[in-house]
Amino acid sequence: EPDYSGWITITGLMGDSMVKIVDSAMNTVSQLTSEGGTAMWDGCNMNGERVRSGVYYVLASTSGDVSSTGAVATKILVIN
Repeated sequence: EPDYSGWITITGLMGDSMVKIVDSAMNTVSQLTSEGGTAMWDGCNMNGERVRSGVYYVLASTSGDVSSTGAVATKILVIN
């Protein structure tokens, strides 16, 4: 929904893994840590601003290593 401003739940991840939300140019917009295979994203970038409409990719690593790129776990379509 265009006016949705709640949390986006990302499931099916490994526990305590580094999760990065990237845009179509692979620029990191947010960085999270999964807890129990789930990560929560507020739809905002690292500056706390709502991201633009577009497709965002969820990259999940197998560990909490920040430098790990990880594989694409899913993609999210954001419509503002």
